[in-house]
Amino acid sequence: MKIDFAPVDVPLQRRLQTAAVVQWVFSFLGLAPACIILFFYLLFTRFWLISVLYAIWWYYDYDTPARGGRRMPFLCGLKLWQHMRDYFPIQ
Repeated sequence: MKIDFAPVDVPLQRRLQTAAVVQWVFSFLGLAPACIILFFYLLFTRFWLISVLYAIWWYYDYDTPARGGRRMPFLCGLKLWQHMRDYFPIQ
């Protein structure tokens, strides 16, 4: 079984676009379950207060997305979003 990597002539821009999308997918699929597991793990250790405080904040902040969320200019200006936008050829 042989692994076929991308050809050498693939431009750097396309590689960066692919890396941005792969990073987003793995963050979405892997980070959420890891955080949930960490939340419950901490709940049953001596650091239970962290989980309780986070649960209180989560309850208080639950409807923030419905109100427009929080704008963070430094995150909105990352090159990552430009690479992700350019990966999908939507007009």
